[in-house]
Formats: sequence, structure tokens, C-alpha cells
Amino acid sequence: MATRLSRASLAVLFSEWETQPIAALEAVSLGVPLLVADNSGLAELTSRGLSRSVALADPPERYAAAMLQQLRHPLERPDVEVATWDGCADALADLYRRVGRSGARR
Repeated sequence: MATRLSRASLAVLFSEWETQPIAALEAVSLGVPLLVADNSGLAELTSRGLSRSVALADPPERYAAAMLQQLRHPLERPDVEVATWDGCADALADLYRRVGRSGARR
């Protein structure tokens, strides 16, 4: 999947709700230009300069224009370090170890 996504000219995610937008984060991590609806967790990506967005209620013509703009003039995103699954698992395991040690002292 990552190989196919990395070859994309544009990733588009117009979901009504995303609590953890994995597909969008994968696109960001691969350097694929990203266009999202400016709602839920997706709005944070735009606020950090990682994507462009359109309002979920915009008409289809606005979506099409935004896609063309992003294809013709991709957003220059800041360099970001994207967490890996292994890194997240290690951080969570470390948190559990620290909490376990502090609970043992009581």
C-alpha cells in the first residue's frame, strides 16, 4: 500500500469525521500532497501546514478547483518527523513501566 500511495500525485480525504486520520498521516509521512476537509482531526493537519483543506459543505466545484490547485502548485510543507508504529509502541510501553514503578512505591 505504501508503494502505491507514494506514487500518487495527490491524496484526498473528505471524510465527515476522523479521530485519528491514519490515511492522511500515511500520505504526510510519504511526502504526498494532501487535500482534506477542514473538520475534525483533519483540520489540525492544515493548521500545521501539512495539508490544504476545503470546507466539508463546499460545492463540488470548489473541491475540484482545490484539487487542481494542489496538483498544479503543491503545498510546500515543513519537514516533520512522523512517529512510527514501533516508536509509538515503545513510548507506550515506557509509560506503562513508569506508571507501574510509581504505583509500586505506594
